[in-house]
Amino acid sequence: MLLADVASSIINATILAGSALLKLPQIAKIVRARSVLGISEFWAVFECVGYGATCLYNIISGHPFAAWGEAANIFAQNSVIVILYWRFCAEVQLPARLSAVAVCVAFSVYLLAVDAPPAVVTVVGLVPSISMVASRLPQMFLNFRQGHTGQLAASTFVLQLAGSLARIFTTIHLMSGDHIVLLQQGASAVLNAAIILQIWRYRRVTRSIATEARPMKFASVQLEKVAIQP
Repeated sequence: MLLADVASSIINATILAGSALLKLPQIAKIVRARSVLGISEFWAVFECVGYGATCLYNIISGHPFAAWGEAANIFAQNSVIVILYWRFCAEVQLPARLSAVAVCVAFSVYLLAVDAPPAVVTVVGLVPSISMVASRLPQMFLNFRQGHTGQLAASTFVLQLAGSLARIFTTIHLMSGDHIVLLQQGASAVLNAAIILQIWRYRRVTRSIATEARPMKFASVQLEKVAIQP
């Protein structure tokens, strides 16, 4: 076995294992704070769409699971983040969003059931790159506008950046340099790096806001306890 094969296998196993924990810090921050302060719904939803499309494209293309399996893990965790966002954001109108989810699921099932034309497969493969840009740019703009990064978990973006860089190597080795997948991973790496820089740039303001929010959360909990006492 060539050294590149061994390296690729190790990287695949590491990425797959790491992806199972990738979004847990972000999920934990939202649940602990019971808040989606500083998080863009565009980021949560479009990243979920992007990873879902990644799974769909690779299944249709017949790529080995080892080369894209982490996308399935991240898609599942992103789905939890979207559900939490809809749970903790009072402004969300669920009927329209649930209808969109139903349409996406139906379209995915249809593509898996038929022999999709190459042009359609290519379009599906480009969706993750477009979704990555659509998810990250609103989040970056929100960070810039408010001057902090709220409940964003730095570790999640650092791990995603590392995963994207590693996937560029495995894509070249396992997928014969599939240009669509390389575009996906390249866009992901650049945009994750940009958000990491924002988290570092606004870290002091973010820490200050988090500190101020704790007493307010404690007071809210105490008021709820008083309200339910007979």
